[in-house]
Amino acid sequence: LPWMGKRTTQGRVVYLAAEGGAGVYRRVQAWHEHHQLELTPNFHVCITPMVLSIDDHVAMLASAIAALPEPPRLVYIDTLSQTFDGDENSATDISSYLRLINSAIRARFNCTVVVIQRLLKVCQQCQTDCGSKRSR
Repeated sequence: LPWMGKRTTQGRVVYLAAEGGAGVYRRVQAWHEHHQLELTPNFHVCITPMVLSIDDHVAMLASAIAALPEPPRLVYIDTLSQTFDGDENSATDISSYLRLINSAIRARFNCTVVVIQRLLKVCQQCQTDCGSKRSR
């Protein structure tokens, strides 16, 4: 399947839906219906709350991944703010988080890991997070 002019390889995906997990199944179903595609058995969703800066939580995710019939090509972590209990602005904290994910997930399963971080839009007029006031 080409993507942006690049050749890709189909494979298993693990999606850690740490934000809005309860509605993820409806969103996946709606996306497939909109694009007239069949649901694939290679897409696995985890809605269990996990803090991936805690060794036991990363081990629990790695154990669930290891139980799949084959390793994933992609692990998608949505979002950083919901899976991290450190200071996002601390190089030390964020480096520890990424090293743990790198060794326990990426290296172990030889897959790509994407960690989503949503940036907040600060209203210049009132200096508040206007994004949190809108429905997403």
